Amino acid sequence: MRGVIPVLKRVLAFIIDALVLFVTSSVIRAFKNAVIVPELVFIAMNLICLAYLLLYFPWQWVRYKKTLGMRLFKLRIVREDGGTLTKMDAFIRCCFCAWDLVGFAGLFLIYFKGRTIADMAAKTKVIPAEAN
Repeated sequence: MRGVIPVLKRVLAFIIDALVLFVTSSVIRAFKNAVIVPELVFIAMNLICLAYLLLYFPWQWVRYKKTLGMRLFKLRIVREDGGTLTKMDAFIRCCFCAWDLVGFAGLFLIYFKGRTIADMAAKTKVIPAEAN
């Protein structure tokens, strides 16, 4: 199929983006273990991590059309009609990315013709960066 990104590229880009989240949360957990922090402060730190997730990825998709993992594999995200994502499109996609985090990203890419649940919910598609 023309325009469908190889599954391996999508999965590897997804893994790199998941590592960004993992490193962020690991830094917060290391800080909590290194310093005696009241529980309320730790909860606030976790909320900051959640806000990072809900703001960083949509911002990357709207502003640059790609995340760090997508940049490394020369991919970008657009709407189904080829247009630029709106903030709402990006937010919807981010919310549905939780399904991908469950570990079924590769399975969904195979069975849904190169699209994840997040792509379908937000009506987006991932294309090669040099494509229009």
